[in-house]
Amino acid sequence: MRCMASVGVVGLWLVYFVPTARGSDPVGVYAVLERVEFEPNAAQPERVKLFGWFAMSDVSSREYKEPQHGWLCYTLPQEKKDLCRREWKDMEGVAGSGKCLAFGVRRRELGKVAEEKEKASPVEYTLASGLFAIRSDTDYDVIQNLVTIPLAASPAPDSLEAAGPVTLKAINPRGRAHPTCKLVFDLVELSTGAREKSKPIAAGETETTWSPEMRLKPGQRYSWQVEAIDGDWKSRSAGTEFQVKAAS
Repeated sequence: MRCMASVGVVGLWLVYFVPTARGSDPVGVYAVLERVEFEPNAAQPERVKLFGWFAMSDVSSREYKEPQHGWLCYTLPQEKKDLCRREWKDMEGVAGSGKCLAFGVRRRELGKVAEEKEKASPVEYTLASGLFAIRSDTDYDVIQNLVTIPLAASPAPDSLEAAGPVTLKAINPRGRAHPTCKLVFDLVELSTGAREKSKPIAAGETETTWSPEMRLKPGQRYSWQVEAIDGDWKSRSAGTEFQVKAAS
């Protein structure tokens, strides 16, 4: 794999990877992170939880798995703990931006992506040749499959929202594959199944918002999701759940 056009960004390297073949790509995990959580604290973490979209290398097939949404959990390695913590902190700085990251190394234990409410068994974090932020304008399909997924930005997972009107905000698909795509939002009240779906909305410059007619009810829980469309093409759906404050 060759690396081109490198420039420093937020403590990372922004790079353009040009793999000669998937099987020769040494990266263990490509990821678009939504958020990062540290345990037991952010000052001296012993573990990290990574939430978002992941393309995991598959040892048996020498390919990459299709993007999976969920979370991974890692523990500190026995050596170079400070370096590992710096990488985790860099991940936190990029989370929610829509940037694609590359970390870990193929043929090592990388963990299994767990769904949002599933438990995940932590594995030791593998320090490879560094943590890289990947340019989204590459034609490499592993990366394109990740960056063309919109991100559900706000309301955030398990956030506590005020009753009344709400505005949903998504980070647009990145890359150059679908520059004219439109976004479709879907809001659901979980207790009753009441829902409202938007018409296709032209994407904004980097983010797209939608304000449904549906009003949030006190004490209710809602889910929302967003997907991108462009002709016959449709992205994977991104979404989350949130809670509405009870009436005072």
